[in-house]
Amino acid sequence: MKDPAGKNEETWTPVRARSSSSQIVNQICDALFAGEISSGQFLGSEAELAEQFGVSRFPARDALRTLEALGVIEIRMGAEGGAFVAKGNPHLFARALAIQLQLVGLTYGEIFDAQKAVESFAAELAARQATEEDLALISDILDEMAGLVDQPDKFFDRSLSFHIAISKASQSRVLVAQLEMIGQLLVPEFKRFANKQKDNVLQRHRELFEHIKNGEGDKARAHVCDHIDAVRVHFSKADLNRRAAVEKK
Repeated sequence: MKDPAGKNEETWTPVRARSSSSQIVNQICDALFAGEISSGQFLGSEAELAEQFGVSRFPARDALRTLEALGVIEIRMGAEGGAFVAKGNPHLFARALAIQLQLVGLTYGEIFDAQKAVESFAAELAARQATEEDLALISDILDEMAGLVDQPDKFFDRSLSFHIAISKASQSRVLVAQLEMIGQLLVPEFKRFANKQKDNVLQRHRELFEHIKNGEGDKARAHVCDHIDAVRVHFSKADLNRRAAVEKK
């Protein structure tokens, strides 16, 4: 039997029959955060894990399905298959968190507060840490936006790409994932705003790029804060409508 990367029945704590599946999930997640298991590591087959946790194969299978849905593990088929710790995909986190926050009924005010904190810091970091490749990409996006002012949908898509490119220039994958999540929450209303304010949006983007290119972190941060405050005024009515809808529930 293949040794699951040094793991054996002494590695995991046997779980109680009641809610055994969730206990398995918690133990494996805790081991991941504690650095006891790592990306790409083999954890074992369904049968091996059931034996190690002291449960039947049914709760073990349920736990593996949950862990796979969470993006913690990937299941490989075949003779050399089994459960492996996933390589990680921050995009899954961004999408999943955006969905959950949408379901709880966030107001636009809450979303803008988060965007202001995250994106302003990303812009400041980008001014200090952007590479030549980062700057070239951002410049290309701005050039593309200038040619798309008569194509609202494409203009908006490139505007989103601009924001993500700024976050990537910060060299922080955490900030990238957070801004991807925030962007998904703002898409419906922000798309209408961007289409009405294309010239202003493009000019503001260019000004921010100049601050970043010149290494002006404080100015880049302030610029983002001012821009978000200006956009927020447009969203005030939608914000109130969202609050009213939530309060009726």
